[in-house]
This record gives sequence, structure tokens and C-alpha cells, in this order.
Amino acid sequence: MSSCYQVLITLDRNLTSAGMKLLRVWLDGQSSNQRGTPIDPFPSLEPTQASGIEVEIPSVMFEFALNVVQLLISMHSWNALDNGDPWKELPEYIFGFEAENEAMIDLGQTFIQDNQDCRAQTIRAQLGNNSGWVAVYSSDTNLGSESVQPDFLTCSTLDIVSIHAYGPGYLETSAIQPYVEQVQAAGISLLFEEWGACHYDTENNNCPVGDALPTDVRNQNIRDRAGNITAAGIPWLYWQALPNADPYIGVTDPSWDTLKDVAQQALSASAAFNLAGYFTAPQQ
Repeated sequence: MSSCYQVLITLDRNLTSAGMKLLRVWLDGQSSNQRGTPIDPFPSLEPTQASGIEVEIPSVMFEFALNVVQLLISMHSWNALDNGDPWKELPEYIFGFEAENEAMIDLGQTFIQDNQDCRAQTIRAQLGNNSGWVAVYSSDTNLGSESVQPDFLTCSTLDIVSIHAYGPGYLETSAIQPYVEQVQAAGISLLFEEWGACHYDTENNNCPVGDALPTDVRNQNIRDRAGNITAAGIPWLYWQALPNADPYIGVTDPSWDTLKDVAQQALSASAAFNLAGYFTAPQQ
């Protein structure tokens, strides 16, 4: 059993204990440790012969499904194995496919309007008869003018719009609520796919270094921001929960119990959007 597999199983069991339902993943190769997590290097998925983590992916997916955690796959992967079941036929393991991650980051609203297209159409065409099982996403970098575009809301093959925000002003309920109303009016759903509370005392949307915040301060930031998003009625994912201590939140981090607590609170809160139909693993 590789160290990467062990890390994923540890993460899965801790996500489950927190009541979390989704793990957002990329399946590309890595040559070194990532964000403090020790891994065995592995290549991108090969078209002819599997090795390393590729052999273990089915076991990991099965373990996650047993614990009612499903995968959201961000479309940065390629060269999938040409044997076995395609991803589109694995709804019991996969919640959805994300059209792109922050494709037009910081390029401004005008650039997005001039260059966007409904990429979900391509994904939906590939899903074929299985399309009813899988949600399709779009996402961008900042809550505000770049996040919820009018054309996103008229793309008939897009089920869920996902938003990312880190600046504290973007994480107020009053700032979030207008986007909830826009997406509700369009008849689709909204997911707060990325938010976080920085480990350091630098700006929350740019904090790779600095002096560590006191644990009680960071814990309160987590409570406040999660509470604001939950109060707006949006299901959320945290960027990011990792099974190690680093600037995010590892499962041994002093703030893990706080994140676990707010996740459990969100699980029992009223939501503006019902995503239950996209889950095919039995929910507890």
C-alpha cells in the first residue's frame, strides 16, 4: 500500500466523520510531495499500462463511496486508461465533472464575456445517456463580476455554477446573497467551491507566508466565514482539507475540530439549493 493511498484513506475517514460529502480532485501525475503531503511520485494516467497510484484509484474510489464521500473531478486530466469503465459510467463514485478551474483568472469581466463558451455542452455530449447522473460545473476566481456570468445562467447543459472567494468582504452573507438570488431565478444551483481562513496573518486572499495566527483567531475566522456562507443557503467545500499540518487545514491541525464542527452545522442547515439528486451513494 503506497503512502499516497494511505493518505487518501486517512482523509476519507476524517471527511466522513465531519459529515463532508465531496472531495474535489485532479488526477494528474506528480513528481514530488504536494503541500506538505508525502507522496510516491506517479505519472499522468497512462493509455496502455497502469502503475503506481493509477492501480489504486479504483480502490480509493470504492472506499470513498462506502463512506458516502463522492468525487468532483476537475477537468485537468488526460490519457485515462483505455480499459475498464469510463468515468461517465461510475456515478456511484463520481458526483460531477468541472468544466474548468478558474479558466479566466483575474482577466476581468469583459474578457470573460468575449471568450467564454458553454463548455458544459461538450462534457454533456460525452456523458450521453448517463448525463442525468452527473452534475457539470463552471468556476472562476472571485465572487463578484467574474463569478456568476449571465451566459453561465443560460447554458442549458450546466447544472451548477461554482464560485471561489477568499477576500473577507466577499465572504459576508450580504455579499453572497445576490448571487444566490440570480442563480435561483435561472433554475440551476450554486456551490461555494472554494473559500478558506488563512493560517497566517497576511491578507486572506494572498497568504502563503507570514506569522501564524493564534489558533483561537483562526478558529473564529472559520466559524464566521462558514456561518456566513451557510446563512446564505449555499452548500460549500473548503479549500482545502489535507491530512497533514500546513497552511491549509490538516486532519491533525488545531483547527480541524472547528472545521469539522461548522461542516456538521452546514449539513443540518436549510439550503437554497437541493443537490441531493446528484448523489448516488447512499446518504446517511
